[in-house]
Amino acid sequence: MKIYSLSDVKDSKLQNTQPSFGYNFMTHKVITQKAIKQVPELKRAAQTVMQDKIYAQKLIHKLSIVDIVRAFEQHKNTYKKLLNTHAMHNVGMDMLLATQKRNLAPGAKFLEEITNGSMMPDLLRSEIGFGTNSHFYFPPEGRFKSQSFGLHHKENNALVSFLKHISNAFEMEKSPDLPQELGMALHFVQDVTVPMHTQRANIKIFKNSPVLGKIVDFMMHAKFENNRNAGMVARHKELLKSYTPGYEKLRNSLPENYTLRDIFMSNVQFSTQPELQIARTNKSEWNQIQQKIFDRAVDSTVLVLEKYAQMLG
Repeated sequence: MKIYSLSDVKDSKLQNTQPSFGYNFMTHKVITQKAIKQVPELKRAAQTVMQDKIYAQKLIHKLSIVDIVRAFEQHKNTYKKLLNTHAMHNVGMDMLLATQKRNLAPGAKFLEEITNGSMMPDLLRSEIGFGTNSHFYFPPEGRFKSQSFGLHHKENNALVSFLKHISNAFEMEKSPDLPQELGMALHFVQDVTVPMHTQRANIKIFKNSPVLGKIVDFMMHAKFENNRNAGMVARHKELLKSYTPGYEKLRNSLPENYTLRDIFMSNVQFSTQPELQIARTNKSEWNQIQQKIFDRAVDSTVLVLEKYAQMLG
């Protein structure tokens, strides 16, 4: 496997490609890092877990960013044609940074693996489903029952993906894949805070044909996330600075003994609110909507991490 250098990063022909629907994978990284900082008990739990020297050794030698680069290298032609996605210079930069951090304290390495995992569903071919349909979840809407668009939507939707990875994370008590699986689960609970990940089609006449609806929505969806001036990727620093913690309010709004599925479904209910829907006619409101969904993504991630920290003890 080729290890990318700084020269490869600068010269990459993929440098200017555009990411696909929804949060760019780097936005998932920013959201997850912000949420981890809000959960001090997770840091303590990570330190406790990593006191097991055998486990710590396995995890420290597992550099998941290498897996990311390998996966991208194997499937870059498919991604480029199907999704026109994922600038390699971002992956390369993370590869370099991760390599430089090999001397991280064990607890910090555990947390880094969670963050790396949150990016992976956008990069691994096995997580894409049919045209990314495993990253969407449509709640029932009258006679419309499909849970996502495209083929095999009952198996390929964000809820199934979330439950699969969160179950793996809670069952892999001593596996070095444990934090990575948690990160991958976080990816999907974050995805459904984006209105276009839970909306069958922005244009009503396409509601009965979700595939056509998403094709029509694609350009607007991409602009909402990736526009150089107004997209979320360009506003990471602003979004982080303006973040207002709301996880306590969110926690209080859930049932007393809420489950991880409850957190996911509350995000679906949140993102389907009429005032959060993205349209060509409300571009002046896009920044405000971006802040609201970013905050919700962080808050819901916090609640999942709290549950996980409790499990780790």
